[in-house]
Amino acid sequence: MPEGSPEKGVPVSTPQRYCPNCKAEVAPGARFCSSCGQAMPTEAPAAKLCPHCSAPVGPGDLFCQSCGAAIAPAAAAPPPPPPPSPPPPGPSGGQAGTSGAWPPPPPPSAMTPPPPPPSPGPLPPIGAAEPPKRRRTGCIVAAVAVGALALLCLCVAVVWVLPRVRDGGASPTDLVGPTRVSTRSVGATPTSIANIRGGAIFADDFSSNAHGWEEGVIDEVGIRRAVEGGAYRIGIDSDMRVAWSTAGNEFDVDDFVLEVDATPVAGPDDNGYGVVFRYVDRENFYYFEISSDGYYQLRSNYQDEWVNLIDWIETDAINLGKQLNHITVMARGNQFEFQINGQTVATFEDDTFASGTFGVAVSTGEQGGVHVAFDNLEVRELR
Repeated sequence: MPEGSPEKGVPVSTPQRYCPNCKAEVAPGARFCSSCGQAMPTEAPAAKLCPHCSAPVGPGDLFCQSCGAAIAPAAAAPPPPPPPSPPPPGPSGGQAGTSGAWPPPPPPSAMTPPPPPPSPGPLPPIGAAEPPKRRRTGCIVAAVAVGALALLCLCVAVVWVLPRVRDGGASPTDLVGPTRVSTRSVGATPTSIANIRGGAIFADDFSSNAHGWEEGVIDEVGIRRAVEGGAYRIGIDSDMRVAWSTAGNEFDVDDFVLEVDATPVAGPDDNGYGVVFRYVDRENFYYFEISSDGYYQLRSNYQDEWVNLIDWIETDAINLGKQLNHITVMARGNQFEFQINGQTVATFEDDTFASGTFGVAVSTGEQGGVHVAFDNLEVRELR
């Protein structure tokens, strides 16, 4: 028999547990003391690990700090059953009989109330929307086709409109419909940020959620938002979605310089992330976004309808893949300038929204799983 092994026929003893209140012996695995009803201390739960990279994950974290994968929120543990209590004394000083159920069932004459009616479904989430389909593939072919169609329409107009003018029909001015007051210039002369920065309006390094950014999970569309690891993180599991969060309606700015660092952490390069500005409400705002595969665009959500002001344009100013990009938006009146990593990529004029608050946003294309971390958000006045 190996040294140290228990002798044959001698049972191996298990550690005894004792109630911390009355010192009575407690059976292994019991959650309450059978003598006094005191709750027994439980063992500390095992450390939570990321299902993708097995790195330790903090309690309540929605994202893995190592690989950026989304972490499913832990299911709420069921409440422990109430501790047993000794039965009340009987008329003779002894103990009255017990029914074996806790709490005791109602008397036969009592009526059990009907269950409450089902609650209505969740309201549409604020800060989540489904954008129109994005089109990037085949942009060159589409541009050639549009150009050919425009040339054909011009020829038809020359043949059809000019005889009508000569015959006293509608004049060329009468045939022109209303136009939107919007212009753009790509590759404009950059503005020196240092020369136009004014007083600080807002700044956040996301070391804490002191400014009350939206946090939590919207299970219906797979959107999660959290201030974690010194950044504000937005993740979207589903495709064709936009999720955003703003600094609050107490900020109503018109002319400003907005800057933020944005780093894609997980998901495909066919994504979108950037800033919302002149945000009036969830149905009216501007959204400037870039993608990890080197494109940018400007669109507005006007009366809950998406409008492409600058459609996807490729630029070498973007750091591709999972690299940090510094995004800058300048607004003065109806004039806007957009910079990526200090390089001006476009200017634009639009009169739709005169002022509003600001925030950050993430969007997905035909594939979900996008997770972006934002840091060092700063908004200043224009000089």
